[in-house]
Amino acid sequence: MSDQNKWLRNFVVNNLNIDDQEISLASEKYTEVDDILEGHTFLNGSRARHTATKPLNDIDIFWILDSKSETLQKSLIGQDQVDIETILDDLEKHLSNHYRNTSAKIIKGAHSVGIYFYGDREKFSADIVPAIPQEDGRFKIPQTGHMSVRSRRKHYEARSLEDLEWIFSHPKAYIKECQELDQATDGNFRHAVRIVKAWRRCVKKSDDRIKLKSFHLECVIAEIFKNNQDFSCLDAVEYFFKNLEFEYLQSPKIPDKAGGRNIDDYILEDSEFSLAPIKPFLAQAVALVSRISTSTKETDLIALAEKLTLSVTSTRTEPLTATEIKPVSRPYSNTNGNF
Repeated sequence: MSDQNKWLRNFVVNNLNIDDQEISLASEKYTEVDDILEGHTFLNGSRARHTATKPLNDIDIFWILDSKSETLQKSLIGQDQVDIETILDDLEKHLSNHYRNTSAKIIKGAHSVGIYFYGDREKFSADIVPAIPQEDGRFKIPQTGHMSVRSRRKHYEARSLEDLEWIFSHPKAYIKECQELDQATDGNFRHAVRIVKAWRRCVKKSDDRIKLKSFHLECVIAEIFKNNQDFSCLDAVEYFFKNLEFEYLQSPKIPDKAGGRNIDDYILEDSEFSLAPIKPFLAQAVALVSRISTSTKETDLIALAEKLTLSVTSTRTEPLTATEIKPVSRPYSNTNGNF
């Protein structure tokens, strides 16, 4: 392992990994919700995949509605048709009754019910999504679960939930893939994921026109490692920033493990998605990673990594060199995608 990769991994552990306190709070709140919903839950999202970055502000939970569920039976409106509104109303009522003497706020959304445990949207919360289990391990969830926040809000404000359908989701497959990839890459996979997620969070704060989805970027890193098992964390991060625009943002290309769609369909479906505001941030990231890869002192590398993941801006202070803007052209070591 090169010094640069070792230093970068240490940076992730010390600055981007969620800490013991955050893990404890997430576990406590998940257990609390699981008890309220009588064990009919499934922890989903980045916390379940162990790809969450610091700070951990929320958790995603599936509320499992099996065939014996009273709520599911009550919401049936025809053969294989389920009324989303009825289910969300039941969930909101049940959670509101439980938390009525606390500071928590319960807010029904377009595909889920949110619990803001401390009454503040900026503090720790849980997003509860109704999910109907399938025999093959997948779940059916409300269609808006794959929409942007803005699109979900439009549906909810228009009270058009009755027009929505249920679509398939397969979180178990993604959890399994993350476990296997991280083992196969000696932890480099999750380290690289946390770097690009922290970068995305930082650039979105700098420019709200950035519409990149966190899960999409995680899947891009997964694709990179599946095709290049010998990559270090630094190799993967360098490949990601040099190739993201032209290899992964021109058209959808990553199939959803649940089938029927791509996880990156939003880059064509979301009218607000644009490459224009992303490009200057990518240019700066390429320059920073290039300097990270040649750092001879750990303190210098840490300063650059902090700028990349914690304080990046779109203002460039130096021109890109020809080497920095040229896409990486390493041959894939595993073209069939097995790992």
